[in-house]
Amino acid sequence: MQASAHDAVRRAAPSARGPRTAASELAAALQPDSRELVVFFASPDYDPRALAPAIAEAFEGTRVNGCTTAGEFGPCGYR
Repeated sequence: MQASAHDAVRRAAPSARGPRTAASELAAALQPDSRELVVFFASPDYDPRALAPAIAEAFEGTRVNGCTTAGEFGPCGYR
């Protein structure tokens, strides 16, 4: 997974299907220690009861806002 090189905004799209692994991939790509806010859009394929605590743990100390989507545009196009 690659994050964009923009200083103000970073983007990443995990390839993992499991919520904990996806959250870890996002954290590694976005480097949350340097972020004030993380906004994420999650596929409804993820169980929100499993994804929410995984995201909270991966981005501990960073404000996080997120929601589910009906589809995502990412590096691989629409899915």
